[in-house]
Amino acid sequence: MSCRLASLLLLVIPGFAVSADKITYDDHIFPIFESKCLNCHNPDKKKGDLDLSTYTGTMTGSSGGKIALAGDGGSSKLYTVTVHTEEPVMPPEGDKISKKNADLIRAWIDGGLLENKGSKAKKREKPAFTLSSIPTGKKPEGPPPMPEDLLLEPVITPSRATVVADMQSSPWAPLLAVTAPRQVLLYHTDSLELVGILPFPKGSPETLSFHPGGKYLLAGGGIGGKSGTTVTWDITTGEILMTMGREFDSVLAADLRADLGGVAMGGPSRLVKLWDPAVDEQIKSIKKHTDWVTALAYSPDGVLLATGDRNNGVQVWEAATGNEFHSLRGHQKGITDLKWRADSNLLASASEDGTIRFWDMNQGKEIKRGNAGPGVLALDYARNGKLVSVGRDKRIKVWKADLTLERQSQPFSELVTEVAFSHDGARYFTADWNGKIEAWNTADLKKIGALQASPPSIAVRLASLANEREAFFKIVNQLKAKNEVAQKAYQESLANVKKVETTVATLHKEIAALRANDQKLANEIRISEQQATAKTTERESLDPNDQRAQQLIDQHRALIAKRDEAAEKKTAGLVTVENKKKAISAQQNQIPGLRKVSQERAKVSASAKGELDAALAKLPAMERRLKKWRAAEINKKLLLARKELVKKRAEAEEKVKIANDFEKGVQDLEKKYQEAK
Repeated sequence: MSCRLASLLLLVIPGFAVSADKITYDDHIFPIFESKCLNCHNPDKKKGDLDLSTYTGTMTGSSGGKIALAGDGGSSKLYTVTVHTEEPVMPPEGDKISKKNADLIRAWIDGGLLENKGSKAKKREKPAFTLSSIPTGKKPEGPPPMPEDLLLEPVITPSRATVVADMQSSPWAPLLAVTAPRQVLLYHTDSLELVGILPFPKGSPETLSFHPGGKYLLAGGGIGGKSGTTVTWDITTGEILMTMGREFDSVLAADLRADLGGVAMGGPSRLVKLWDPAVDEQIKSIKKHTDWVTALAYSPDGVLLATGDRNNGVQVWEAATGNEFHSLRGHQKGITDLKWRADSNLLASASEDGTIRFWDMNQGKEIKRGNAGPGVLALDYARNGKLVSVGRDKRIKVWKADLTLERQSQPFSELVTEVAFSHDGARYFTADWNGKIEAWNTADLKKIGALQASPPSIAVRLASLANEREAFFKIVNQLKAKNEVAQKAYQESLANVKKVETTVATLHKEIAALRANDQKLANEIRISEQQATAKTTERESLDPNDQRAQQLIDQHRALIAKRDEAAEKKTAGLVTVENKKKAISAQQNQIPGLRKVSQERAKVSASAKGELDAALAKLPAMERRLKKWRAAEINKKLLLARKELVKKRAEAEEKVKIANDFEKGVQDLEKKYQEAK
């Protein structure tokens, strides 16, 4: 907020007797301090190491750091403790400062912390986020921060992967940050998919650090021997919130304090430098280390800062003041990593001397040592207290919370340079000397998958997916044809079995009919014989010359002929039955073979269908990837368009400002002309 705007706002704040004059320390704020605060915060007493009796003392702040951040009165500690929204409340006893005076303090901070009427307002350079600490070990409310519609187009696409300088996981979300040339890659630790790319403005990142809340990511790096800086992003939007540091060499180690009130960095200069984001200024340079600063980390609660160097030094500082807190001696070679336990009471250090050491912050003493083999290169702490390390023996080692070895991997083929747990400790990620990044299951050390250290461009991905899709449908069509042939052959085999079974059933019916006819013929023969016998008996009782006797002889002969004819038919029927039985037997002998063929073809058909179904099951995932990268291509254009829009709006505003200034000049000349007349 500009000083002019802050002054105008005072006109609408109830109870203010102050006019549109500038709000200054000398005229407005000191009288409030004098009446309410100076009994405890003066040069002689300085409770909390805070002196409010002078402007310089007020700007210096307390032992906890800055108390007033220009342009951000609502979040400044000087205001929040006076309105009792943050502890320790001030004054600690008696009535709190009146609303009128509290509002005046806030307006003074918003107006740029003017010392007197001739002062120039301090600019608000701090990022637009609240200066509130994240409770140690406590998950922030709401869903864990994750990237939303970030750029997926690489800044550069090297022909081969390069060594990964650092990897860090979000403390709460399934998100892994990986350094790459001129960019930071963000991967989903569950799906292993690329979910964002954060361009590093100058040079390449060397070190990464997530804020304890998980929403902000800091990267430090630069161009070796030329320049170095740190960049902090909001990982949900990819927006750069602040850029701290103006080094003459690359930043090798950096971190963001939990209260967002400080950035620490170190590198080849051997200095530990503390920056204040509120004013975008370096507030302290600590000269203690005797070699390059290679490791640096704020405690999760933001109270302490640990630093390590390439010699063997480990130092712990008060985070807010930079005052020395502990000097930790024990390592014999360079410090490669520093990690805090979630409760901030214990610091773990890794060294080229092959040891991992635990340091108690209450006593400043080593309390446990683990021998991790030759040269520990990287270390990470899980929230459950477990650790994972990698050394020059090329083995991954998982440690229990008490620093006893739980399990170790077989040696890798290449030297592993980085290791990081996932947010829940269920997985860990490794990066070797060739830039190969792999994911592993912590419980059994089995490989889960791999990440790309040098992801291709969106255009290359889309071209590859188009080729993949074309090849996929070619295979699917082949499998469909194969499935159709197999299904047809199977149906034919079923039809053959059915045909034989139908033939057998028909033969059985025919045999049954023949047997029924055989019985009928047998009855006819029996009746014919009975009738012939009766005719013979009747004829024998007559005179041979009797005409009736001759008729009986003729009838007898006809009956005998009828019997013989029936007997012949019966015999023929029996032959037919036997033939049909043989036919049934022959047909039934075919059935097992035909059924076997059918079963085999059923297996072939099921296999072909399984192949087809398996192929088709991959289609949704492929279509999702294609949709994702088509959307990524559009999003790239959208982000570039937004950036261009901001630029054009700024240009337009500048033109309006120039026009307004010119118009004001014309008005001034008109006024002078009228006065001259």
